[in-house]
Amino acid sequence: MGILYVDHRLSFTPAVRPFCGSLILPRGPGRDSGATLKSARAPGPALARPRFVIEHAAALALVESGNLGEAVIRIIRSVCETLDWACGALWAFDAQRDALVCAETWGIALPEVQVFLEATRQMRQAEEPGGLVRRAWLEAKPIWIEDVTQDKSLRRAQDARKAGLHCAFAFPIKDGDRVIGVMEFFGREALPPDRELLESSVFIDKGISQFMQRKQVEDDLLRLRAVMDAAPDLFFVVDPQTLRFLYVNEIACKVQGLTREEYLQLSPWKASGITREELVTIYDAVIAKPAEAVTSETFGRALDGRRGWFETQRRALHVDGRWLIVIGSREITQRKLAEQSALRLGRMYAALSATNEAIMHSKSPEDLFGRVCDAAVHGGKFMTAAVLVPDTDTAWTKVVAVSGDGENALRKARISVDEATAVGRGLVGTAFRTLTPCVSNDFLKDERTAPWHAVAKQAGMKAGAAIPLMRNGRAIGILQLYSSQKNAFDEEIVKLLERMVENITFALHNFEREAERKSAEEHVQYLATHDALTGLPNRSMFGQLIGMEIESARRYQRKFAVAFIDLDRFKDVNDTLGHDAGDTLLKEMSARFKAALRMSDIVARFGGDEFVILMREVSDVAQVAAIAGKVLAAAVNPVTVAGQECGVTASVGIALYPEDAADEQSLMKNADMAMYAAKEKGKNNFQFYATNMRSR
Repeated sequence: MGILYVDHRLSFTPAVRPFCGSLILPRGPGRDSGATLKSARAPGPALARPRFVIEHAAALALVESGNLGEAVIRIIRSVCETLDWACGALWAFDAQRDALVCAETWGIALPEVQVFLEATRQMRQAEEPGGLVRRAWLEAKPIWIEDVTQDKSLRRAQDARKAGLHCAFAFPIKDGDRVIGVMEFFGREALPPDRELLESSVFIDKGISQFMQRKQVEDDLLRLRAVMDAAPDLFFVVDPQTLRFLYVNEIACKVQGLTREEYLQLSPWKASGITREELVTIYDAVIAKPAEAVTSETFGRALDGRRGWFETQRRALHVDGRWLIVIGSREITQRKLAEQSALRLGRMYAALSATNEAIMHSKSPEDLFGRVCDAAVHGGKFMTAAVLVPDTDTAWTKVVAVSGDGENALRKARISVDEATAVGRGLVGTAFRTLTPCVSNDFLKDERTAPWHAVAKQAGMKAGAAIPLMRNGRAIGILQLYSSQKNAFDEEIVKLLERMVENITFALHNFEREAERKSAEEHVQYLATHDALTGLPNRSMFGQLIGMEIESARRYQRKFAVAFIDLDRFKDVNDTLGHDAGDTLLKEMSARFKAALRMSDIVARFGGDEFVILMREVSDVAQVAAIAGKVLAAAVNPVTVAGQECGVTASVGIALYPEDAADEQSLMKNADMAMYAAKEKGKNNFQFYATNMRSR
């Protein structure tokens, strides 16, 4: 297939053409027959949506590709692979054939799909309305067909049916308001319109349009260079031997405000603003390569008095036995600005791509903020990037994440959101209150930023922007960016920054939902393992704890004890003063028991007035008895409940591991028998298990 040129804005280089059509890899070691090329996509955790993956891949393709054909193939492939669609194509208008023709295709390695793509490449779109591509072209909007096999207006319906294709989607590619192409996709399932894919199509359309605009600027600059070679605006001829002007044109005289005679009396090095020695060196270099033009760029004064950039070309000519230096100069201020704008825009796409990748990999808001700041500095080439949030108790802001050369200066700066103070009326405070981006493209001359002029000058900050981070219609923080260049934040850059912030906001919402889910899970887990009234471990959790303690004691040859506690006369309090009073008494006893134990010991509530204690790593019976004595002392002190003083005591039964039992069930049973023995001995005492005790 030869080179296809369609509408000078949509052209494809020969390097791209071999990759058009089916992208089928040959069979080889470790590769299945018919495997397709895979695009490099970032991993997609739960935080990432297909829209972000598609837009990330599209932005990356447009930044990295050398031409539109290469970028289009990558975009079609990423959309198909992300959404599991079968194939896609780009249609463009061929002025010579006066028809829409298929310029690029990509599809999965199924024979029937490749046959469909081959048929697509051979056809051109008719002038009559109807069909997928023609409708998107004429109506200048996305078109979605749930099942193309049922659409009689589609000429490829029969081919699509044979290929097993059903769903189809197409959207126009625009240059401003003019449609210059159509991108289409086909899936193997009948699907209703996908809102996120429709939104992504707008992003892709805009990205391609901006890509073409950038390429157009580059093409224009090349043509401008050719024009300057033939007829520069300022023209000079210099004798390198005498270092005198031999000729200057009228435009050159007007730029300097001199007559031709006055200009010819000037020394060339003075007119150039350099030394005589430097100019001689330059001329020698030009004469050494007479077949080449030596080009340089300088910053000087333009015809209308403005200061701007000029491009100067010097060429050596050998005339009548002597060398002459022919000099042509043209103002290139707009070209320089366009280059800087294109460079900034490309960097911003890289930063946006890196931000989306950060969203997919971040584990917390703090992690996300740090990654976003790094992306803005390293990808967007901003001098400093930071996320500021207002302090909950004051109007002052605090830096929660920052990256770049101005980190120290920003951390020292005092910034507020209070309009009543001068430091609250800067970019951050204004953006926070108005909920809109606030930009200063000449930071050191902006009255709003006066409180920080000294710090900014020392740090080299010349332009700044503050973009509000929104949540539920209110600002929760500010993304603040600084550049070392003036006019760094044009309208297009600000729009991309707003899109970056929208993606960050979406990620923050997901973090909140994930935190709520984890909190709910933890609460459910807590309720399953703890007593709702006292907050102590319940029977289920205590069973797990004593099981682990048995394993540990067996492994390390240690001893422990289990104490079963029953409150004496609790039923009288409950029946007399009511259940609320009883609950109050139980919570008080729980707190007292915990205070009486060692840090390593555990007290749990089994229900009613029954408690159980796990005494870890005890050395002998005397140590256990001392702990049990503290428990009895804690229980015996009266408790004031509902205005009345209530007195209860505790009966405690103790079983030792491994002397009395070596398993959980036996230990609990023996401690329970010992507790009943304590009650039989008059209550308010503790008893150790003995083999002659009877089970209750």
